Amino acid sequence: RLDTDPQVRATREEPLRREIEAALAEVSSLDEDTILRRFLNLVDAALRTSYYQTDADGRPKGVIAIKYQSSKVEGLPLPRPQFEVFVYSPRVEGVHLRFGHVARGGLRWSDRPQDFRTEVLGLVKAQQVKNAVIVPVGAKGGFVPKRLPVGGSRDAVQAEGIAAYKLFVSSLLDITDNLKGGDLVHPDNVVRLDGDDPYLVVAADKGTATFSDTANGISHEHGFWLDDAFASGGSVGYDHKAMGITARGAWEAVKRHFREIDIDIQQTSIRVVGVGDMSGDVFGNGMLLSTALKLVAAFDHRHIFIDPEPDPAVSFAERQRLFNLPRSSWADYDASLISQGGGIGTYVRASFESDAQVGDRANDAIRIAAGELRVKAVGEGANLGMTQRGRIEAARRGVRLNTDAIDNSAGVNTSDVEVNIKIALSTPVAEGVLSAPDRAALLGEMTDEVGHLVLK
Repeated sequence: RLDTDPQVRATREEPLRREIEAALAEVSSLDEDTILRRFLNLVDAALRTSYYQTDADGRPKGVIAIKYQSSKVEGLPLPRPQFEVFVYSPRVEGVHLRFGHVARGGLRWSDRPQDFRTEVLGLVKAQQVKNAVIVPVGAKGGFVPKRLPVGGSRDAVQAEGIAAYKLFVSSLLDITDNLKGGDLVHPDNVVRLDGDDPYLVVAADKGTATFSDTANGISHEHGFWLDDAFASGGSVGYDHKAMGITARGAWEAVKRHFREIDIDIQQTSIRVVGVGDMSGDVFGNGMLLSTALKLVAAFDHRHIFIDPEPDPAVSFAERQRLFNLPRSSWADYDASLISQGGGIGTYVRASFESDAQVGDRANDAIRIAAGELRVKAVGEGANLGMTQRGRIEAARRGVRLNTDAIDNSAGVNTSDVEVNIKIALSTPVAEGVLSAPDRAALLGEMTDEVGHLVLK
């Protein structure tokens, strides 16, 4: 079906299909018949592949991308996106899900090799809701590096992760249409069984916060029409961590919860527990939005931080120090500042849900039921901190909260504004009316205005 030789497609597809159907008719086991027919179904649902592309030396590429029409894939869990691209190589596996032709969402460095599609599906469901504030519908990608050095240094792991990310992003662009001079250009050596599809944008997510320039470099190498608008948040764009825009958006939601009970959290000390560390974009920025916060507990995938009675001013200064470090973890926190008794995933479910229903096995040991939450309000700066049933149960018990898609929508809104501004400015740049340095300066001058409009 996807062979680039039209003669092969015309003469071999139907005979092969009849041969396969005849062989399937001889299968006696129902389970085996179902499995084999699912493989045939996957072939029928495939729309494009990079399988027939070669590298600069004319050799087959070491990575394969296959684009599927998800609605035709039997047995997929709901909701089914419109398209998904599966990427496979000995070095990386990944998937990119989209609910429409014009869609946007981040790419995640997943640590779930066995079920990364399940993880990405959960994320894209939240992204679809979050994107209600913009025109593009939801999209999300995730990749798993398969050759991370066991026991390697942080730099070695990061280098291999970036290499895997490059393969993944390049594979997505290998089968994506392009625009040149306003004309549609199809990818080389790719049979297209779908319509024109030139709009592909990505963004940062967990593990890829600093990768936007890398993605835009790949976009430039491919001559992709969006160039550095392909991945928002790069060096010539709006850095979400520098702006703190996602955290500021979630903070507005939390402030509203407390205003409803007459508490000004900019002035009044409140006790806070959280998930993350000060090196992160959302948690790091969020814990610096008020000097009155008392962060009594936090944890990430490496450490548990407990400070029962923190001094707001002292602990704020230490969090600021950690945030400003190039890299940090809770292990870098000055232990002498922790009060007596202290020291150094999807975490909330409904009481009637099982851990298996949550579908996040890595965090089963630390997940709690919504009824165990002893808080006044919840701000979900990240996605999927709670199950939807967990949110409902917590709300019924008096906890003030929104969905994750509402709390952290400021980031995606900012990314979409950036892409649209860059698309609008691409014509004057191409015509020589606006230079690249002047464009970069203009984007910088608009940073505060963009942030204000997003938070308004």
